[in-house]
Amino acid sequence: DIFPLVIPRPDLQRPFHEAIWLELSPSASVAQTSIIVGCVYRPPSQTGEEFNYFCDVLLEAIQASVQDDVDLFLTGDFNAHNSHWWAYDVTSREGDRLHTLFSALGLHQLVTFPTHTSPNGTRSCLDLVVTNKPANVRAIDYVAALGASDHEQIVSTITYSATPSPQPANDSANASRRYPCYFFSRVPDCVWQDVNNDLRNCD
Repeated sequence: DIFPLVIPRPDLQRPFHEAIWLELSPSASVAQTSIIVGCVYRPPSQTGEEFNYFCDVLLEAIQASVQDDVDLFLTGDFNAHNSHWWAYDVTSREGDRLHTLFSALGLHQLVTFPTHTSPNGTRSCLDLVVTNKPANVRAIDYVAALGASDHEQIVSTITYSATPSPQPANDSANASRRYPCYFFSRVPDCVWQDVNNDLRNCD
């Protein structure tokens, strides 16, 4: 597997905020970069105060993610409108603020087609894919809505190189912290008798 470890990130979640955050840690066959995947839902009935909280929590989670130098992919139903996302939509207050937030953080929103059809036939782009690595997204498309849902399903194709990146000799401690699979893969190579002798010789 390219990403053998899927790690829940409850540290990025907050009460009264509908979101799931996961970290995908890579195997040795790809560049040593973790991926943070977030999926959020913003209720359309939020009050102004609730929307402010939503934005504050989202900002906090994104900043906590990208400061670890990871690739971020954020998706979900934001229930907001912005003509920057789909040219035929009418920008709402929520859409304007979210677009400004994404831009300020250097993130790119990649969905450019309508994803929702209301009962009166109005179409809107509500379901987004936001990332700091747009070059890794080869394609975004949609498939038919699932069951009775009035939202299309978004399908993203994300590519990563299978070329291994060299691991610096003096960075094994950091690698074992960020990528547990790296540490455990090295355990069978250890000459434990030498380790034991070194420990015995310590002052």
